[in-house]
Amino acid sequence: MATALRALAPGDLLQISSGRYVGRFVISTTEGHADGQPDARITVRGEAGVELVGNNISRVTLQVKTSFWTFEDLRIVNGGEGGTEEEIVGNDGGPH
Repeated sequence: MATALRALAPGDLLQISSGRYVGRFVISTTEGHADGQPDARITVRGEAGVELVGNNISRVTLQVKTSFWTFEDLRIVNGGEGGTEEEIVGNDGGPH
């Protein structure tokens, strides 16, 4: 999935297939990811049953350091201490 995320450009949609994806996901221009644009957001959408699961090394499962990305229908499970969970259904549309 890391390669697919880096390949996204403004206006693109990445549909993630159902499944469990383990690791730490960092979305950042320094990692090779593009910024979206106000009129051309980058969207990452999960099919039913998509989980991003922390790897127990970092308390952060998904970290977004780019602008104008939208995340829909993803279940984020932090594998770090405390085992917190958060449902991600979108963002506020502003820079992140």
